[in-house]
Amino acid sequence: MRKIIPLFLMLFIFSQIAFSQSRTITGKVTDEKGQPVPSVSVTIRGTSIGVTTNSEGVFTLNSPQNSKSLIVSAIGYIEENVEIGNRSVINLTLRLANNNLDEVVVLGYGTSKRSDITGNISTVKADAVQDKPIQTFDQALAGQAAG
Repeated sequence: MRKIIPLFLMLFIFSQIAFSQSRTITGKVTDEKGQPVPSVSVTIRGTSIGVTTNSEGVFTLNSPQNSKSLIVSAIGYIEENVEIGNRSVINLTLRLANNNLDEVVVLGYGTSKRSDITGNISTVKADAVQDKPIQTFDQALAGQAAG
């Protein structure tokens, strides 16, 4: 019995030390209008530790004690680098990126910009095939596009 008590005491002390090496960071990510942004990637700079926000824009991340900053990124938004400091709650607002997409052509084996294609490209509007009795996609294009 005398050996078991010190063993449990040592186990308790080591578990406290192990849990004190990390901290929990929570927060909410919103857009410029104050709406929550789902599926935002929140990672610790220099590590592979990261999470994504839920549908309400909320995230919870277990971070090592020595973490300095977070990288917050989402498609269509400007990537943010946020200093953690001593904070455990980090709420932030992402700004929209003003990237205009070029016209994209979908090929049978990939995608490419329309300006990079050297062959013929035809455009068939939905109005041209909307009221026609067709069974397959190729029947809809028959006579509408050259080739």
